[in-house]
Amino acid sequence: MKKLAHIMDFSNLDDSHPLHDKSRCRVPGYLKNAVPRNIITEVVALKSKTNAIKFLKEGGSKNTAKGVKRSVKDTIPFEKFLACLEGIEELEVEQNCIRSKNHINHMLRSKKVAFSSFDDKRFLLCSRHSTPYGSALLKEKREEETTAAAAAATPLSVVALAPICYFCHHPDQLY
Repeated sequence: MKKLAHIMDFSNLDDSHPLHDKSRCRVPGYLKNAVPRNIITEVVALKSKTNAIKFLKEGGSKNTAKGVKRSVKDTIPFEKFLACLEGIEELEVEQNCIRSKNHINHMLRSKKVAFSSFDDKRFLLCSRHSTPYGSALLKEKREEETTAAAAAATPLSVVALAPICYFCHHPDQLY
């Protein structure tokens, strides 16, 4: 953590911690430790503002799911986040809220997708790695396919190259 000191705000650490520093307290733009008094053992980050952190304290976990009420979010087990990361899954939750229309209060029960494996803004390289559409990785892959098709003298739709992740270099089982 000492290497990251130039971008971190260590004001939420214990006073006895060697990196404790109040100089960046409440200064925007610096990162904070999400669980300062615990040791993080596992993290599942599905996308921005949708993650689960498991820490050493017995049964301790911290869930974040954008747009999901806290009472519902706290009941989602860490394993559901992990299952969504490792496979193609989606979790639908039911949540209650109170709305007022024309000064009349109503209690609404709504179903919402809390998180899902599907992301229409990114191209999946494998079950754990993705890249945005239009990235250099995809352009390189397309050029390789075009070269392979020209060498085989067959149309692109006939050439079936096994999709290989650029990061882990293994064929993916999801395709």
